[in-house]
Amino acid sequence: MSFNILLLNAVVYICTFLYAFYKAKTLNLYVFIWLAYSIVTLMGYLCVSWDMYYVKGEVDLGERLSITPYVLSYFTTLLLTHPFKEYRKFTVNYQLFRSGFLFKLSVVLLFVFVFQTIVNTYRAFIVVNTVGLGEAYYMQHEGESIVVFESEILNRIVHITRVLSDSCISIYVIYFLSRITSRIGNLYINLAMMSVAFLPSIMSSLAAGSKGGLFFVSFGILFFYLIFRPYLNSKINRRFIVIGGIVAFIFISTVLSIVSERIELKMRYTDDSLEQSHLVRYLGESYPNLGVFYYGQVKQHPNGRRFFPEFFDTNAEATIYKYKGIDEKFDYWNGITGVRMANFKTFWGDWYVEFGTIGSCIAILIMYYIFRKLCFTSSNWTLSRLPLIYFFYIKIIIRGCFTGSGLEGTETHKAILVLVLLTFILRRVERKCLRI
Repeated sequence: MSFNILLLNAVVYICTFLYAFYKAKTLNLYVFIWLAYSIVTLMGYLCVSWDMYYVKGEVDLGERLSITPYVLSYFTTLLLTHPFKEYRKFTVNYQLFRSGFLFKLSVVLLFVFVFQTIVNTYRAFIVVNTVGLGEAYYMQHEGESIVVFESEILNRIVHITRVLSDSCISIYVIYFLSRITSRIGNLYINLAMMSVAFLPSIMSSLAAGSKGGLFFVSFGILFFYLIFRPYLNSKINRRFIVIGGIVAFIFISTVLSIVSERIELKMRYTDDSLEQSHLVRYLGESYPNLGVFYYGQVKQHPNGRRFFPEFFDTNAEATIYKYKGIDEKFDYWNGITGVRMANFKTFWGDWYVEFGTIGSCIAILIMYYIFRKLCFTSSNWTLSRLPLIYFFYIKIIIRGCFTGSGLEGTETHKAILVLVLLTFILRRVERKCLRI
């Protein structure tokens, strides 16, 4: 008797979410993660059964898929989310604030975020007033970008501050959230200062015409809200919800504008219909793709060359990562692997393409062990652990629903090195403050 793999997959994720919610009795971070995966897997089933994806009439597609990639993907998700299940309490040693270290660090980061915001706002301004948000997306994929500075030195500063803003956002946000929970300073001033940390990513998404970028910013904001919600009184919590609703409305309006412009461009140059950009299809394509386009279809696994290009200095790969657009990178790896690299493929699917079935499982276990040792050795999340935990959440857990690992590329690896260094510095500061 045949059964629909996509439906079974969705049911397993939904049951895991319901069990997690039953045990927690509240929407904590772990429950929220499984809710997100449940929605994505359900959309994966619906976008195929409702004929929104693949060839018309492929409603029985799920019955012809192998169960193996879905089992491995589920257990990978179960493994990687387990530390969030163990999380009980976020603790801050408030001596850190009285020591002045975080204040000084936050001042430096404020300048970093403001500089990045100015640069990305300038790019977004030019895009909105020239080519439009829809065309900006295709420009980025073709390797065209708005040049802000002609100076090599200034461009180097932009690069360094971008790495720092990606690495240190959690420390900065936690500093001001801790001020709010401790009733230090004005609520709205603290919120305004905290919001500066998200502006570079928001403006960068607009400059690139990326609705996905805004989507991930939203998940980042939810991370901080969910870990601090138990420490917010009812009055402040209500204000957070109202402000969050306003931000969500602005984001949704912006995303709809981007989608509208992209659809207009698609229909101008292709025969793609409006249905192809349906939200259900956008959220749900990763899991059908996993079984159709990827598992068993890869003719040659890169074995680290795509994820870690800095260690494989071939001329072709050095060129596509430094000077070419996203589409040319995809085309290059399409030729190597024999599969469509641009499509969403889930976290395990991306590592499968890179290392194969056995290699991906070994690589994920090694990666999990390293991250576990660095940031999940205690159920109490201290300030020094937050930068890596937040990075793990955004780059692995949340991106794992959709695009893949979020860990490839030299710039990401630089951010990880900064994060690890920052973690050890903060641990030393914490220990020193405990002895005060």
